[in-house]
Parts: sequence; C-alpha cells; structure tokens
Amino acid sequence: MKKSLIAISISLFSLAGCQTNGPAVTAPTPSPTAPAPSATPIPVFAGETVLKGAIALDALAVIVEVSSVDGSFRKAVETTTKSYSMGSVPVGKQVRVLAQYKNNPRVILSARLDVDPAQKEKETQLDVTLASTAVDLIYAKAAELSASAVSAIPVAQLPANEKLKTHYEAVLQVLQNIMQTPIDAQVQPLQTHPDLVKKLNEVVPQMQAVLTGQPVASPVPTATPTPVPGATPSSAPAAFTPSKLLVKPGNAVTIAKDTSLKLWAEGLDEKTGEQRNITPIWVLGNNSAFATLTAAGVFTPQKAGTYTYTANFGNLSQSVTITVTDSELNSLELVPDTNLTLDSGRTFELKAKGKDKFGNEVTVSPSWELSNNFVGTIDENGVFKGSQTGRVDVTARARGFSATTNITVQSASSFFIEMSPDRPVILTGKEQPFQVLAQDLATNISSFAFNFSVLDSTIGQFVSQDSSISGINPTAVFRALKPGTTEIRVRDIISNVTTTVPVTVADSVPYLSSFSPAVPLVPGQTITLSGENFSTSPAENQVFFNRVPATVLTATPTQLVVTVPIGAFSGYVNITTAGRKGNGIPFVVSPKLENIIPQEGAEGALVTLTGQYFSTDNPAHNAVFFGSQKASIPLNVTGSSMQVIVPSNLGSEVDVSVRVKGQLSDFRKFLVSGANLPNWDERQPTLTSRSNAMAEAITGKVYVIGGSQSDRSDKLEAYDVSTNTWSVLNPLPSNRSDVATTVLDDRLFVIGGSGESNRLDRYDPATNTWVNLQGMTTGRFGATAETFRGRIYVIGGNGSNGRVVEEYNPDTNKWTTKRTSPSRRFQSASVVFNGKIYVIGGGETAEDRVNAYDVDKDEWVTGLAPIPKALTKAQAVLINSKVYVVGGEDTNGVEQDSVYEYDPSADKWRTLKRLPSSRGGAAVAAFGSRIYVIGGFDSNNNTVTTTFRGTL
Repeated sequence: MKKSLIAISISLFSLAGCQTNGPAVTAPTPSPTAPAPSATPIPVFAGETVLKGAIALDALAVIVEVSSVDGSFRKAVETTTKSYSMGSVPVGKQVRVLAQYKNNPRVILSARLDVDPAQKEKETQLDVTLASTAVDLIYAKAAELSASAVSAIPVAQLPANEKLKTHYEAVLQVLQNIMQTPIDAQVQPLQTHPDLVKKLNEVVPQMQAVLTGQPVASPVPTATPTPVPGATPSSAPAAFTPSKLLVKPGNAVTIAKDTSLKLWAEGLDEKTGEQRNITPIWVLGNNSAFATLTAAGVFTPQKAGTYTYTANFGNLSQSVTITVTDSELNSLELVPDTNLTLDSGRTFELKAKGKDKFGNEVTVSPSWELSNNFVGTIDENGVFKGSQTGRVDVTARARGFSATTNITVQSASSFFIEMSPDRPVILTGKEQPFQVLAQDLATNISSFAFNFSVLDSTIGQFVSQDSSISGINPTAVFRALKPGTTEIRVRDIISNVTTTVPVTVADSVPYLSSFSPAVPLVPGQTITLSGENFSTSPAENQVFFNRVPATVLTATPTQLVVTVPIGAFSGYVNITTAGRKGNGIPFVVSPKLENIIPQEGAEGALVTLTGQYFSTDNPAHNAVFFGSQKASIPLNVTGSSMQVIVPSNLGSEVDVSVRVKGQLSDFRKFLVSGANLPNWDERQPTLTSRSNAMAEAITGKVYVIGGSQSDRSDKLEAYDVSTNTWSVLNPLPSNRSDVATTVLDDRLFVIGGSGESNRLDRYDPATNTWVNLQGMTTGRFGATAETFRGRIYVIGGNGSNGRVVEEYNPDTNKWTTKRTSPSRRFQSASVVFNGKIYVIGGGETAEDRVNAYDVDKDEWVTGLAPIPKALTKAQAVLINSKVYVVGGEDTNGVEQDSVYEYDPSADKWRTLKRLPSSRGGAAVAAFGSRIYVIGGFDSNNNTVTTTFRGTL
C-alpha cells in the first residue's frame, strides 16, 4: 500500500508540474517608471502546522499531496472522505496541495497558500476547490512565463485584487465549464486541458502587464468563420432563452482516424438551471477542407490532424477542437465503466471512449442498444432515462467493437421491497411461497416485519406469514382458490412502504412442489423436480434457476430430472411447460467466499470479494458483513466477484461473510489498517519501564506520573518534544499506580490511585513542587479525570462501586458528588469535548461501551456508538475535535496495537493505522497533532521503555 501511494504521488507531482502546450509568451519589459515588485524572499523554517481542509467534488478516494514550492517538503496521504488533514507541514513557506481523484486520475484539483509562521503548532485551513485551483494554476503559469509581478502577490490577496479579478474569474469560468462533465467522464487531463491552457496563456501575460503598468495586449483577431454548407440558421424557442452554450461530447476531444464523431449542442439557462438540446449553426475552422461536418453535427475526417469548429446560437457561441490520431480504433469502453443504479425518472449521460492502435485515448460516437424496452430509453447521444424499476443492459457499438454496462432502475424512494417469484402462475388448489427482500438504501437497514394481503380474496388467500425462510428472509404462503388474476400486496410495517405483484391462478398449468435431494444444491448436480402437469417430452419443459436455464434430462407428468446449471445462485426454480407458465419454489446454493483483495484496508476503502454463487439478479441480494457491520449494497457484481466499501466501526481484525438471499457463506479474515495514519516513529525511550502510569502534556513537555514497576512508583519524568530528551523531576509525595490525572491552569493534578486512593496532589512545573490538597470523598484507583470550566471531574474507579462521580472546585478546595455513572467504569479512557466527558471502554472486564457526562445538565448520555472492540487499560486523547483511543487490553487480557478515531459530532468510529507493536496500560498524551505512547506492557506482558510518536 505504501509503495502504491508513493507511486501515485510521484505521477501526480509529475502531471501537475508538466509543461503545457500553449504558445510561448514573453512577459513585457517593466516600465522604468513602474518597476516590477521584487519577489518576497522565502522565510526561514519556523515550525510546523497541521494543514487541513475540504475537498470539492464527489469521489470514492483522493490522493492528497502537500509540498512546499521550494521543494524542501513533500508528503502524500489517501483520504476516502471529502476532507484531508496533513501534519508536520512547515510554516513560513508557500505550500501547494494537489488532490488527485482515484476514480479518474486525470482530474487533479489544487490549492496554494503562504503559511504564516504564527500558525506554528496550530491548525491551518486550506480548502481544495475549483476556485483554489484557478489561483494555483495562475501562479504555476506565472512561474512558467517568468511573470514575476504575478508571482510576487501574496496568494490570499490575488482573488480579491480589483485589477486582476476579471482575469482570475475568467480562468475559474473555464474550470467550471470543464467540470460540468462528471469526474468519471473526464477524458482529458484537467491541468493540460486545451481550453484551460489557452485561457492561462492569455490572462497571465495580461495580469503581468496590468501590474507593471504595461499596455494590455489584445487577443489575436480570428478569421471570419465560414458557415457549414447546408446548415440552416436557428433561433431560440420563445419559451427557452439560454444564457450559455454547451458543446457535446466536449470542447476538446480526440478520435481515431477511421471513426466519425457526433457533435451536438445544449443551451443552458444559468438562472433556472434548465438545459435543452438545441440546433446551432456550425461554422468551419482549422483544417475544415480535410473533413466533413453535416448539418446534423456528424464529423468525419479524411486524415489525421487537429480540426476546429464553432457552434453559434443567437448571440452565443462555443468552439470545439477535435484531434484525429493517425491510427484506427482498437478498443472500446464505457464511461463510467461500472454498473449503475438510478432512480426512476432520472437521466444519465453515458459516454464511450476507446483507444487506437498506438494506445491513445479517443472519443467515439457509438450506436446505443438496450436489452429491453420497458426499464428505460436511451437516445442517440447516450442519454438514458429510467422509466420503471428493473435491470437493463446498455451496449455501445462502434467500428465492430462493443462495450456493455448494466443499469438498475430503482424507485425514487430510498426504501425498496422486492418479492419473489415474480408474476407466478399457480395451479388451482395449490400453495405458493413468496420471499421478501426489503431494505432502506439510505440507512442500509433491512426490514423483517410485513403485512400481506390479496386484492381479490376469492382467487386466493395467504394461509401463513412465516417469519423467515431458512431463518433469514421473511416469507408468506399463498393458497390458490379459483382461476383468475389478482394482486398481492406486501406492506413494510415500520415504513408503511408497499409493493404489489400480480398473481394468476389457473387450471392445468405446470406446478412444482418439491425437489430432491432437499439439501443445498451445487451447480452441475443432477436433481429430481416433483409436481404436476409436466410434459413427457424433455424439450417441452423449460426450467430456470432464477434466470439461468437448466438442462432437462428426462421427463414424466410428475417428475423432471434436471442438471442444476452453472451460474445458478440461491433463489427460485421456475417452470414453463409447452408455453404454459407455472410457479416457482425456493432453492439454496451455498455461496462461497474465497478471497478478499486486498486482505487489509482502511474503513471506506473499496475491496473486491471473489468466490462462487453470488446473485447477479440484484446486487442487494448479496449482503456482505464485516463482523456484525453490514456493508452497503455491493458494486459490479458477477457470479464470482463483487466490490464493497469497507464499513466503519470495525475492530482491527474482522470475519467477512456473504449472505446471498439469506444463505451464509464461509468466513474470511480482513485486517482493518486505517487510512495510513498516524505515521508512527520511535523516539527516545523513557528512563523507567513501567505500566499503568499516566501522561499529560503541558507547554511542550509530556509528564509521566506514577505507575507500576515491580511495585508502585513515585517517579515523575518529563519528555521534551522539541529536543527528544527525558528529565527526572521531583517525585510524587507517595508511591502510586492507577492514578487519575488532569491539567488545570498548566498545573498537574494527580488523584487517587492504589496506595493512597483518596489523595489529591498538585504539581507546578514552573517550580517543580508538589502541594497536597483536599482528598476525594470516595477513595479509588483506576478512575478517570477531566477538567472543564475550571473544575475537575473524577469518574468511576475501583474502591467505589465504579459509578461515583465527584467534582472538585480548586477555588474552595472542596469536593461535590454529582450524578452517578449509568455503568461501572474501571480503567476507562476519557476525553472532554463540547461540554461532555466521554468515557470509553473499561469496566469490570473490557467493554465497548461509550457514555458521555453532560457537565452543565449533570446527566449522562447513553446509546452512543460503541468502540469497535471491547477494551480496558486503553488511553484516549483529543486532537482537532476527534478522539483517538490507543492500545489497551481485550476481554482476554491480551495487549492490543489498535488505534481508533471517534468523531463525537457524527457519533462514528473508524480504525486507524496500528501501533508499531502492542501496548496495554501505556501512558498516552497529545501535543499538537501528535500522539505520544510511552511504556506499558508489550505482547509478552513485559513492561517497556519505548516511546512511540504518531503524527496525524
């Protein structure tokens, strides 16, 4: 993983820094009366900051690289959210952020910032947006063209500079036009897009001229375009007046020389957002003598080269540049190249791209085909519109090549209900089981409580509403009473969402009642189907396992011997005899999970599961579980593979399984690695090996107090984070282990502990002295303590009932009892955030419980998301509004190397990069964006002196 990240980082840097293909431009010579400002000297290194911010546009994952413009610093990280955070960024320098979208590496957004030295050991915000990209590319072009006056402007001032505002906005407008095409459909590297390069080559010299008092060069006049023969002028419809013209499939495309390209235009009303197809006037440009462009917009070249055309509509115009490669089309693929799920009524524009024989990417204008006409429609431009729920294959064809994707159209509601079998015909007097799958796509929660009804109860009735089939999916059994057609309805009791399925009862139709052997089936196996009204001719009996046809070997009126087809998966086996449709009965094929690729990854990562007998009817039939956490609906499902996004709230190692229509696969281990953070390194070891000590950070030093060696310890040692050195300080007044500690007014408070469980001592780092204060009312050890608004709160601990909460007022030197904890807490971790003290894990044994004490309300908040793994003797720190829980021991007393991040605002956990080795009962503190993990027990239950530093 580390290697691939570095490789992507290098390619990202190379692409972002490559020379553009625009014409050479010489910056005007500065006037003697208006000298160009001298470049600001690069400040000396003055410390570090944590650079963080939001990332624009939707993407599955983004590689973020931060580098200093002078080249002295470069660091990359992968993020699966719309934000990034990068520690150890130098202050006093100009830095650049590049965000490369993994689902299309051609798209790189960027940002630039002069980092103020005052941001040392603080957070610095830098969002990566189209606006920040425009600013960054202006500076990059200024450096390329030696436009020193532009380069000298502080980055933060450029967008607001009144002299340069229109130039900056012109670049931003081009970026916005380009990114109207979805990320997945971008075929041109963003930073070298011809429209963008052209605009930068135009505006940066103009900006330089404005700043140096030189005349601003006018754009080079272009020749009057020649109208395309046969083109008919068009005017805008009275009801629709666009303010902008969009050329499709793009303003700059590349095609192979043996293909044609369909050009079309759409008008956009920027006020209403309405967009319509229009008929423009196409006018000729460069190289037009060597190609044809029909009035309908079909471009056909005669030779390789670059061609330009302009679409005019009223007073609007937009140009397109077509590059024709000197090679034939060699392959074809769709963009996006993944299966899609769309809401009914929604449109989506599919694109096709190919490669020529030299490997160049080219755009094509294919013909489009659908495998059925009832799920949706597709026009000649590849715009698909879903009309009703179902699945359809979409195929693009060009020059003998084809590419196919699958679109699932779902209800616009986030909740769906599916019944199987679909539209059965049931023999009069017989019974038919129905299986239900229902899920809320927004919450990924399945439903299991339904109400079943029949529109015409004289045709049939439900005789049972069983809770499950094979213990998983709810079913109901319908009894056919008399011939006719009616509707059955199923209603989800919680959401009140309903769905209906037509059902027919008829005489003399084939009927399946059972099969043998009645065990989970294996494709390729021979089985016997029993029932009524079969044909004695095997060829007249059509048997389908879901949609996969089976081979009928022998037939009698009551039995069919068939081979379970390859590709079958759990579902329904259906029968049609001599053109008469019958019913279906459920069957089981046990799915097999064989591998997870990769076998280690972060929460939010996309992984591939391989195996056998996955459902291809509906991705939602495949429920993937990481431990007890259900993943979202799989992507790109085939019978032997699927992709899923790793869910959150996981332990560091989980068992993964797949349920196909309720049937459980075998298990495979998956290691949750975290998003490559924190970056761990080893610092100077502590002077004393001990466990169950505590650590607190005060003004650049980490103080480690008490704990156990061979016996309880009174040692106080300090680690200087800037010099990487340890020092011995005035010891505790008594030997104590399992103390609670907190910091108030830059002074260290040490509370309770084994040895003197009531005692309260205060240490002043400025004088290296101790003061004994009023002890707690209830003595205890293994408690946890936090400070809020000048008061100290001590929660739980052995020696009490584990529920006691006391408040200490340093002004009066008195203790007050507060509302008790809802659970017994011993050796828990804790932090204070936004007026609440979060108590994590601990207990009589290791627990995963998380509760929060609301200080102002003197009440407890329960039901918070549990920590992914039950822990005790872990420690927690708060950094940038996030909680980090480090190490500890599990329910078996085994030391852990896990690191978990908790977002209190979202009540969500994720697993981060592990410690270099396991630690239980370590002392943990945070300073800036770094976590320090000191001493504790290792995996062999030995106390150690190791100091780990984790940088976020």
